[in-house]
Amino acid sequence: MRPPPGRRALIALAFLGFASLGLPDGAIGVAWPRIRESFDLPLGALGALLAASVSGYACASFCAGALLARIRIGALLALSCAATGATLLGYWAAPSWSAMVALGLVAGLGAGAIDVGINSFAATQLPPRTLHWLHAAYGLGTSAGPILMTRSLMSDGGWRGGYLALGAIQLALAVGFAATIRRWPAPQAEAESGGLAARGLGPDAAASLFATLRLRSAQLNAAAFFLYLGVEAS
Repeated sequence: MRPPPGRRALIALAFLGFASLGLPDGAIGVAWPRIRESFDLPLGALGALLAASVSGYACASFCAGALLARIRIGALLALSCAATGATLLGYWAAPSWSAMVALGLVAGLGAGAIDVGINSFAATQLPPRTLHWLHAAYGLGTSAGPILMTRSLMSDGGWRGGYLALGAIQLALAVGFAATIRRWPAPQAEAESGGLAARGLGPDAAASLFATLRLRSAQLNAAAFFLYLGVEAS
């Protein structure tokens, strides 16, 4: 059964949101040699930017649940895309490497909130197959990011021009989320009409973060996830 037109628009935005997460992740590898030249940096300096981004991502992942209990998913996604878009434009205009590292923290916060928001929507409102396809969209983004950055480098736009284009894409996506805020599940409605309700449970049945982390299955999944990310990043 096909979803109604309004739901299809949200699903399309969710796919674009996941793809947008991969764009800057894929572009940094292509841009880094030119960034090094611009700021006269050693090869290992990239670690500072990655550490800042990962720190912001982890912080957003832990805090996004509390935000989703108070605001609509669409509002969180609109704000997060606006933050990441502004950050990418900040890369374009960054006067120094330290400014880029500071912006990397904000980029991680925005990306982490987008990830949690879309995953929450998909897990509670969409079938499992759609969630898997959403994650595949991230791979498309990581493939498209290097292509976009390479085209910018070859057209004399430089790495700054590449980040300007990425920032514009992210801000356009923020407008899309903002225009559909009312269509996204409300904080209370998400818990009542999503996966908990499907299993005959109410919103009070949701476990706290610390209670979840005490579960053996959650610990094993977290360990497997860290291993996977470590291999992927390497």
